[in-house]
Amino acid sequence: MITANAAMALSIARGLIKLSGRTDRLLAEKEAVTSELILKMPSFDAGPSTIVMVRELRKYLEDTKNDSPDPLGKIRQGIENELGQETPDSTKITQWFTFLFPEKAMFPVLDPDSEYIKNLKENYPELNLSDKDTLAAAFYIGPGKDQRQIGYGWRMALLVVDVMAEFGAENTALFTRDEVLRSIIQAVLVRFSKPDLESYDSWSPFLRHALTVTLNGVLDARQAYQSDDPWLNAILNALARAREKAKDGDNYVLGLMQGKGYHALISEGLSVAATTLDSACAGGFEKVVAHILKEAAPLVSKSRDFHDFFQDHWGNLVRAGLTSLEKYGPDMLKDESPALRDTLLAIVKELSRTTDAQFLSPDVLLKITDAALGAVSIYPDLVLHDVEQEWLKKLFRSALETIGNQSIRSTFSKKGLEIIISNVAGTMAENPELIIKEPGLFQSLAGGILKAVKDLNNFDAHSIATAATTASLDVLARNPSLLGTRYPYFVADCAERLAELVASKKIQRIQAADIITVASQAVVLNPILFNQTQERLVGEVVRIVVEAAQKDDKKMIAGAALVEVVRYMLDAVASHGAALIDSGFFAQFLDKAAKILDAGLVLGGERLGRNLSLPSLPIMLSGLIAAQLKGDIAAVDLKDPQFVEVFDGLIERLTA
Repeated sequence: MITANAAMALSIARGLIKLSGRTDRLLAEKEAVTSELILKMPSFDAGPSTIVMVRELRKYLEDTKNDSPDPLGKIRQGIENELGQETPDSTKITQWFTFLFPEKAMFPVLDPDSEYIKNLKENYPELNLSDKDTLAAAFYIGPGKDQRQIGYGWRMALLVVDVMAEFGAENTALFTRDEVLRSIIQAVLVRFSKPDLESYDSWSPFLRHALTVTLNGVLDARQAYQSDDPWLNAILNALARAREKAKDGDNYVLGLMQGKGYHALISEGLSVAATTLDSACAGGFEKVVAHILKEAAPLVSKSRDFHDFFQDHWGNLVRAGLTSLEKYGPDMLKDESPALRDTLLAIVKELSRTTDAQFLSPDVLLKITDAALGAVSIYPDLVLHDVEQEWLKKLFRSALETIGNQSIRSTFSKKGLEIIISNVAGTMAENPELIIKEPGLFQSLAGGILKAVKDLNNFDAHSIATAATTASLDVLARNPSLLGTRYPYFVADCAERLAELVASKKIQRIQAADIITVASQAVVLNPILFNQTQERLVGEVVRIVVEAAQKDDKKMIAGAALVEVVRYMLDAVASHGAALIDSGFFAQFLDKAAKILDAGLVLGGERLGRNLSLPSLPIMLSGLIAAQLKGDIAAVDLKDPQFVEVFDGLIERLTA
């Protein structure tokens, strides 16, 4: 049995042998690299430059311009033309220069000095100078110089350090009695001595090696300093497992410091966290999250782009689960809540399959997830058989396609778009039944509205889109019977018409926002009419009201009054417009209604201050439209007794 002293002696002997052998190799290399050849390669002149040749040619032309006969003959004109160019052709200049000055144009031929060859043979008789490669090397090698960053002095020092590191790794007990510190020192020194340190010829890879072995050594010795905190141990184990699976394992930890490799770390972290959470906590929700973590880990590992999103948003998914638990009570945790677990996992899978997931802000993701979980709590049959139901796919894909639409994103600021989408998602979260009947509502309603206003500037578009989405979702939440109808089309169409009016400066964005709110709510008054009318009913009503206001010199329905006229007009259409379902009658109605509004404003201006006030004017105008729809107005003529009678009758009822 080898004693401790004998083992140390053997270790010292091995170190000395390594030091001796590697020192010999290093010194031999130094001699081979730095020993001087006898002479440096001679320098040669490359011949006259183009500038010099041009100057000589011009001088020659000047000196011989009066000679007779002309020594240049016909080529003089060609030379003069070329020299007159801003950038003369170097090939032509060289040809003419060589023709006129052959003695100056000759380039020296590379001819090694005979004395140099002679000295080489005398000092290096073993060289075969008849070999062309050997001869070329003798001329091209710069003698006595080593261009590497780490010179032989430093490399000799690194050699000594390397051998000492190997010795220290085998005898760590000589340096410290602390078991934890000894384990770390040994792990670091074992890695530090591989490869041979004297092989490094620049500082950058050597310093990178030093940092890498230190980080890996500390991780190798993690068992020595792991604490009673299960989460600290879990983090270290996840890091070690990720390093083992990485292609360049030893460089993995250093790569993390450079922002690389988090893909694998997150995946391993989820698996380890799931095990830790499942064993450390007894609560139902903790078990649910543990199960989701286990299932989600391979998704992250296989996905190229999803890991960054998952790193940013996993907490939001869990927070959404907590929010839903708070709302819908402990029943969802019964039997470890398969509904909650499967829904969250389905959401993770859906997000892992899309490249647009980065467009979802934390707040938007939280609310959409909350809406999905709320829907499952109300309709648990959705996930009893297949968690990957179409409703969930449509929900997230419609949201992502809406948010990721480039034409929309080019109009809205990032923050502005997030606010609008977040409001939509929030309404869905408060009314999860919306996404059950129409999971693609994001795209059909919010997407339609956003596209309708995309040509406006940011402020105008944001104002109209916010008002439209808020009002229309509120209407849908209160009137779910409108889901699946053409309601989103009407709202988007009205938003597009208002966007055109704002762009043409006919109305202000505040008016447009108020009008879209009124229009969104008006459909409830007669959903059958608005759903069956194929033409742009709401938008066309808004158009004729705005055009009438533009023609009115007295500006009696400007500002808020314009909004009120639209409100009462849509009310009149909802109450008496059954005939508008006929497309032929609809066109006639619009033409006649526009004329009635013009005539009503003229008569209203005449009666204003006598038996009519401005606040009553919108009601009076809508009364005329109602009379038209009921067939009480045959002709629109200010002198027609029937028309005047209808007008006076409306005023009497208003002032009664």
